[in-house]
Amino acid sequence: MSATECFESIKLRLGSVDNRYIEAFSICLVPEQLRKRRVEAYGPQVVSIGPLHKGTNTDLLGMEEIKWRCMLHLLQRSKGSDSAAINQVLLECTKAMLKLDEVVRASYNVDEVRFNRNDLAKIMLVDGCFLLELLICGSPHLDARLPAGPGLSPGTEVIKREKVLSDLTLLENQIPLGVLNCLSKVLFPQIKDHEVFQLIRTLALSIMGYDCASLGSVDIGGFHFVELVHSLVGIEKFAIENKKNDCEVDIDSKEDLKISHPKQRLQRCATKLEAAGVTIAIQSTPAKSTRFDLKVTFENGKLTIPQLHITQTTEAKWRNLIAWELNKSSIQKHRGIKQEGFSALFISYACFLRSLICCVHDVKLLRKRGVIFVHQMDTDKGKKNKIRNEDLVYLFQNLTRGVPGGEIDMDSWFASVIQKLNSYPTTQDRAICNIIYHATRTSKTMWHIFISYPESFWYFLKAGFLKVKSFFSTNWELRQVGTIIAIVALILTLAQTVFSVPGL
Repeated sequence: MSATECFESIKLRLGSVDNRYIEAFSICLVPEQLRKRRVEAYGPQVVSIGPLHKGTNTDLLGMEEIKWRCMLHLLQRSKGSDSAAINQVLLECTKAMLKLDEVVRASYNVDEVRFNRNDLAKIMLVDGCFLLELLICGSPHLDARLPAGPGLSPGTEVIKREKVLSDLTLLENQIPLGVLNCLSKVLFPQIKDHEVFQLIRTLALSIMGYDCASLGSVDIGGFHFVELVHSLVGIEKFAIENKKNDCEVDIDSKEDLKISHPKQRLQRCATKLEAAGVTIAIQSTPAKSTRFDLKVTFENGKLTIPQLHITQTTEAKWRNLIAWELNKSSIQKHRGIKQEGFSALFISYACFLRSLICCVHDVKLLRKRGVIFVHQMDTDKGKKNKIRNEDLVYLFQNLTRGVPGGEIDMDSWFASVIQKLNSYPTTQDRAICNIIYHATRTSKTMWHIFISYPESFWYFLKAGFLKVKSFFSTNWELRQVGTIIAIVALILTLAQTVFSVPGL
């Protein structure tokens, strides 16, 4: 490399440090302490986007042909059926991607992107066109305004697949939105330049179930899909935060609310809160199944929680948003500055639900109130797999495992809600209310303990019995022996449980 080429390379990378469309080091790897807890949650299941997972999984090869077909439809939207014009605009797009090489590399917070200049440009071109076609297919207005060639675009069906949309929100499965912006300018010069980038952001959020119409002219930040989702959820939460001027706790008080997430937790689970007189309800307008809504409020003894849809991709999306927050917080810590407006929303939300749910009985209560809505999940064999309450307890108790304690500040809004819940109902000063409160709390709490522990015990006991039964059922002569052993195991387990209770 000559001195001139070296200078140009450095200049391009330096320019990406403060770029309107592409941010340096914005696409990070998942921290290892999170990855080892749930490896499969961080890798794409259907489609690979960008260089980090390219060629790492043969199961992703099936989507490559669909990517190329989407790219062809996009080029036809730009130049119609004229093959010469298509080839010309394709050449211009390729040149544009080659010019972005250094800037794109600077977007990935890795030691080195393993592809050479030509291969990386090809990945950006194909994946960028694929994503643009999905965005257009998700917008009836643009789909009609920019008609494609003969036949239905494959993107129309692709955006209906939940696993594809989930893969688009994985932290390591991203390309800079600046790539889509650059391709749009080449392909559709008729769209005004200043509208393109915000339009891309709006359409990206739209296909993932987030409606930006209510935000008006608010500028949505973000340099890739994961950051977009976090930015929009933060804006929505901030909007409701500003409307609540009668909060018992001052949400601007940094002295009171800057509390590390492992220490700031509810003192009572969902069942105990209801026993204390707290009403748990959902918002009047249920959220879409593909999106997160974090607008939790507590007013006048009523805890309102947006409906949380549990689908086959909820955990993966949630974990990747947590990973992004952890990386963002780490980068800010090393820079010595905290970016205004950034908050660990999804870590705080996970910690809040972890405190709210201590056992299966709490899950049943929240499902009954409509706070948790579980969708049936399709298995690889095409059958429906009904998620168990025990699985939900495990999910909420493990979402934040691996997040280092003491390094992440609880979001101020969640901290205020938790503090008000922890202090309720000690603010009641009427003696009769206190008597009723304590009587109700004691009865409901004792019932909660009486129900929850036997349920958990029965779940593990049943699992052990089924294992023993399946082993002996393979041999007819051993079935009776298996039954006897199962009964003995039941008696011994019961005895161990009884004698392990404190005081016995």
